[in-house]
Amino acid sequence: MNFLLAAMTTTMMLLGATPVSAGDFKSGFNAYQKRDYSTALREWTPLAENGDMNAQYNLGHMYRLGKGVSKDYTEAAEWYRKAANQGFSNAQYTLGVMHHYGRGVKRDYVKAHLWANIAEKQWHMEAKQLRKALARKMTPDAIEEAQRRAKICLKSNYKNCD
Repeated sequence: MNFLLAAMTTTMMLLGATPVSAGDFKSGFNAYQKRDYSTALREWTPLAENGDMNAQYNLGHMYRLGKGVSKDYTEAAEWYRKAANQGFSNAQYTLGVMHHYGRGVKRDYVKAHLWANIAEKQWHMEAKQLRKALARKMTPDAIEEAQRRAKICLKSNYKNCD
């Protein structure tokens, strides 16, 4: 599933509720669909820097895939983390995948499981499969640690996740 398009579609449905930044996001969305990645980057970067989780997620996507920018997993992980820390389940899931494979972050099954747990609690459709795949590679103590840390993360409203 293309999470960028899913996130964008959801955001597009909500545009009427956020008219101040919606024009910039919509311009970025339209540019991205036309494969005008430099315009999408130009439109989304200031939004992302100002805390827009949809723009942050989309920049992460662009850096992860090298769309309009040099492929940079570390930069992608940073943008995903910012969106994940605001409760964006697609970013949480993707950050879990990146920790699973060690892309842009140190491979860490506990952190990967933590983010998969959190995304699954928000009904992310693929998070459960990720969590199960990770559990096959982890000790029971490591799984328990990931679940404990996920609870702390959630209780802190994503302030204490790492």
